[in-house]
Amino acid sequence: MCGQHERTAASLACTARGQQMAIDMLDRQPLEVHDAGLARGTAVAQHVRHVLEELARHPRPPCGRAERRAIEELVTHIALGPGNGPVGEVTGEQIHLYVKRRQRTAQRVVVGWRVSGGVDDVNAHQGKTIRRRTHRRLTLAATFVHAAVSYWMCVFPRVCLHIARWQRQARRIPDPVLRQLALAALLEKRSNIEGAAAFAAFAPRSRRGEATRATSAFQAAYNLLDMLGEQPSADPVLDGERLHSALLFALGWPSPTPPAEGPDPGIGALDWYEYHPQRNDGGYLDRLLEECRSAFASLPGHAVAAPAARAAAERIVAFQSLNLSEAQGDHTGLERWARNATPRGAGLQWWETAAAAGSSLGVHALIAAAADAGLEEREATLLEHAYFPWIGGLHSLLDNLIDKHEDEAAGHRSLVEYYGPERAAERMRWMAEQAKLLAEELPHSGRHTVVLAGMIGNYLSTPEAHSRQLAPVGQAVLATAGGLARPTMLVFALRRLPSRLHNTIVYSRARRGHPAPPDVDNFR
Repeated sequence: MCGQHERTAASLACTARGQQMAIDMLDRQPLEVHDAGLARGTAVAQHVRHVLEELARHPRPPCGRAERRAIEELVTHIALGPGNGPVGEVTGEQIHLYVKRRQRTAQRVVVGWRVSGGVDDVNAHQGKTIRRRTHRRLTLAATFVHAAVSYWMCVFPRVCLHIARWQRQARRIPDPVLRQLALAALLEKRSNIEGAAAFAAFAPRSRRGEATRATSAFQAAYNLLDMLGEQPSADPVLDGERLHSALLFALGWPSPTPPAEGPDPGIGALDWYEYHPQRNDGGYLDRLLEECRSAFASLPGHAVAAPAARAAAERIVAFQSLNLSEAQGDHTGLERWARNATPRGAGLQWWETAAAAGSSLGVHALIAAAADAGLEEREATLLEHAYFPWIGGLHSLLDNLIDKHEDEAAGHRSLVEYYGPERAAERMRWMAEQAKLLAEELPHSGRHTVVLAGMIGNYLSTPEAHSRQLAPVGQAVLATAGGLARPTMLVFALRRLPSRLHNTIVYSRARRGHPAPPDVDNFR
């Protein structure tokens, strides 16, 4: 082996057979090799081995230079052709552009990953990605199973008991109009209460009861206030604002002068029916609000979650007071408010922001998060920004979509009408994609991904979602929901089966002349 360094004055002569020469240790300067081969015999091989051993034994880092990264860590890797298979096999870091017929599969290495790391030989570039996706799917499946068991075994029985107790209280309301509305809010919107309590399935077992009571009581109050706000009144904006301000009280409405120490107890209840034609509910609404208020305040993370929950409730108040029916007015005020409330750069239409403001999902997510003693302010903020406007907006728009014909018959405006006949599927699919991405980035992302899939499955499992007019929108949203959407659709379809059977029996009895039992006593 003969070589020459460009800075050396004298040339090195090639060594004779069996002769050893001194080695000049260069300070990491390149050694130019112009002749190498096996023809000179074993002495040359021994000499080369000696050179390499000396270089490995006495590495001398250059003075004043920062430590350099290993070549394997560099972003740009060397792509080797099929003739360099052994090199790629040794380094484990280069990528073959293609594989020769007789090459071993171990030589099919991939940039940035080693064969020993378990890269898939069928599709080496996606091996790690496939493993991650499989792991995530298994994790989501385990989260779904855990949530389902917790809900049906612990949460759902409690919700049924709460609703039965509230029905008994509603029957004792003195005013007949308010009594009918209270019972209808529990019966016709029972699924909303059951869905709200589903968030409590993720709460710690020791706090699951309080979380169930807080979420279900808040939704029961919201259902009632929504139906009260749809009734005729002299000033629907003032009436809707005062009625729905009760939701702020349910979450611990802060007092004007909070105490210096300890949690803010909030201010006293107001006259929620001040601008409403009917007033005497026998204290029914106040009891619902106090039940939510006390249960929420008992959770260990209440102080952290309360500000974001109150902000979500304030948006509900604004939406409900400005979302007027055709007989009450127009959406000019709602549009003005929603444009100002739209996050900058979100790319949302004003009615999409308005729909998000009317959703209660963000409140329920924060109540459930408050059941964790380790809740941090950062997590509460992330939850608020994920549910408003994305997850909550999709929730309200799906609700508007399913109730479209019912709202039209009652003279209520549907926000999905602003899309036009062709844009709804595209826009709602985009919102579903954004909601899914944000849910996956949240702390405890599996829980919120399951909640999102459950919400989509709940609405798309209804008979209305399969109509010719709404099916394209439902299919577009379902395509973004992932593998959990169809299992949740099956669960909700089975949940609705007893109700459909009951309605069929009642209809058959009515046709034969038998009196139907009161609807409020039926389990739906």
